[in-house]
Amino acid sequence: MPGSDPRIHDLESRLSSLESTVQQQAQQTTQYQTHVAQQISTLQHKVEQQGGALQAHMDARMKEQMDQIERLLSKKPRNE
Repeated sequence: MPGSDPRIHDLESRLSSLESTVQQQAQQTTQYQTHVAQQISTLQHKVEQQGGALQAHMDARMKEQMDQIERLLSKKPRNE
């Protein structure tokens, strides 16, 4: 428009730039959230695996201890 205020043109330009920046930030935030969600899922899977391995180890140790206790209890007592 002829005779339009240059400040309005400047504000429109700055607003357009701001809108573009906000869109980029929103896209980056979405990508970051997706990445974090994937990392959490991977970590949760690893924790579950380690929990299972730990439980299996503890079960094996408990069985060994129970077997040893049973062996000790089944021995004949010494005559004193």
